[in-house]
Amino acid sequence: MGAEGIGSVARVAVGVAAVLAQMALAFFYVGLPILVVPVPGILFLWLLWIVEVVFVIWLAIRHTWYAPLVPLASFVLVMLMLEYGRANLGWGA
Repeated sequence: MGAEGIGSVARVAVGVAAVLAQMALAFFYVGLPILVVPVPGILFLWLLWIVEVVFVIWLAIRHTWYAPLVPLASFVLVMLMLEYGRANLGWGA
């Protein structure tokens, strides 16, 4: 296996890890908000998570190195949204 083959294997591994990380974030989009977010907000978060899953899979299929940034941005986004909802929209348990 040449240098190109190793790079290709690494890109596939990074893509798979990114998809698995995005799947693990499902808890923050599906489970956690049920405690504090009203139904329209939950539906929006679920839709957003599905879009992010499709996007990370698309990036992983293209073997791009940007795929791991999606779960990171996804986690930051959901935490910011939950904090904004708590502070400004009265979301709380």
